[in-house]
Amino acid sequence: MDFFIRSDRIEGPSPRMKGDCSELYGDCTFISGDGTGVRGDCTGLMGSLTGLSGDLDECEITEADRASGIQIGELVGEE
Repeated sequence: MDFFIRSDRIEGPSPRMKGDCSELYGDCTFISGDGTGVRGDCTGLMGSLTGLSGDLDECEITEADRASGIQIGELVGEE
């Protein structure tokens, strides 16, 4: 998992993230919060992971979604 500051790629989780982020991968530049229990490709996502769990890959986010960015709140379904 990486993040960017300006155009510099930094390896590892963003300092805005906490918890167990070991199962996240991709560009986590615009992600914040506790990543514990969240897994999958976070490229193109924006928002807070706190209180969420599950597999981002199961959301079937398209490459077009990732390119334009998608708010994490749009991926959270009501049960």
